[in-house]
Amino acid sequence: MKIPVDVGAISLYQDIDREARDEHWQLFKADQTTLPEVIQAFDDVITTDELPKWPEHLSRITDAWAKQIHDYLNPTKPPRKINRPCPSCGEHHYGESREIALVLYCYDDEGVMLRWGQWSAECRACAARWESDQLDWLSKVLSE
Repeated sequence: MKIPVDVGAISLYQDIDREARDEHWQLFKADQTTLPEVIQAFDDVITTDELPKWPEHLSRITDAWAKQIHDYLNPTKPPRKINRPCPSCGEHHYGESREIALVLYCYDDEGVMLRWGQWSAECRACAARWESDQLDWLSKVLSE
């Protein structure tokens, strides 16, 4: 029986574990057995005044880890690709990887769909941009 594994989550865990153990070693010159023990040791340092520069540093890196975990579990939605040539430059693709040039931004940073009036489109080949009031025109041009 195969067990489903999220390789990305394991990779993120390993990256955080490695960085946490490196920081722990620099601080205590000792090794803890588990990542939760390492993080608990950081929390103990953060709540004391014995090591003046470490609390801010440890708070910053643990906040960064929390953000990495949040971003992994709640990825932002990429812009929607419009499979048509740009009406401004005529390019359909851009870059060495030949990505679709024309994209539509219709989600906010939290992945929630924006209202129609907040959408925008952009050509990643020529940087032409169409804001909400120009999208009707863009839609008509692209449908011809």
